[in-house]
Amino acid sequence: MRKTVIATFLILITATGCVSKKKYNSQVARVTQLTDTVELVIHQLDQCLAEKTAQNDKIEALEAEIVHLKATGNALLNQLSDLSVITKAQSESIKKS
Repeated sequence: MRKTVIATFLILITATGCVSKKKYNSQVARVTQLTDTVELVIHQLDQCLAEKTAQNDKIEALEAEIVHLKATGNALLNQLSDLSVITKAQSESIKKS
């Protein structure tokens, strides 16, 4: 009885594990190829994410520069407006005198 159980067990193990060497090697090569492809894609993704971060930082810096330039432009326009008012006032006083 014991020999029959062991023989049946061995037959089941060998029957379920039968794959031709060619098919096995083909699948191993495919897994290796897919693993390499996944590693390449992950590397490219990391590069893209790093580039995205760098570009977002650049965008933030440029937006801050735009705000600064707008403020500077407004200040210059106000100064020019003040100069125009003084010049107009001076010209009116010159005309009166």
